[in-house]
Amino acid sequence: IDGATLDGLLATMEAHPRAGVVAPRLVYPDGTLQLSCRRFPTLSVILLRGLRLRWLCPKAVDTYLMSDWDHASSRRVDWVIGACMLLRREAIDAVGLLDECYFLYYEDVDLCLRMKQAGWDVLYEPQRVVVHEHRRESAALLPRRQTLAHARSVVRLFGKHPLAWW
Repeated sequence: IDGATLDGLLATMEAHPRAGVVAPRLVYPDGTLQLSCRRFPTLSVILLRGLRLRWLCPKAVDTYLMSDWDHASSRRVDWVIGACMLLRREAIDAVGLLDECYFLYYEDVDLCLRMKQAGWDVLYEPQRVVVHEHRRESAALLPRRQTLAHARSVVRLFGKHPLAWW
């Protein structure tokens, strides 16, 4: 992240005193948009994506991924991918850091949900852009281990916040 981008994210945070998280637009190295801000997941969307059954209900998946929106304007969102996020110290003191019990996946969802539950906003700031190399190191895991890690994180998320998904 360069200094101008960081300064821009700081300016956004300063302009929004209830922002606990501010995140930039993430793009792939070729400049295409990465859908890095999302709505909170439902169990059905997680299953549709995990089992590669998006075709059964594409609208639900598109809604979750926020692909129904152009990502060109700043807005409050449910959660942002943890690849690049600016966190307010006061908010971290209130809700804590990333939960170390997640091995892979959903730690960023959990953090943003805790922020929202404590009254903090999660902001997406597309005027600030960060290139995300997005190598998916987790894809190097054996498929069964990756699937197991994903399932454990889903169970942890839904078990930790049982009322948040209804």
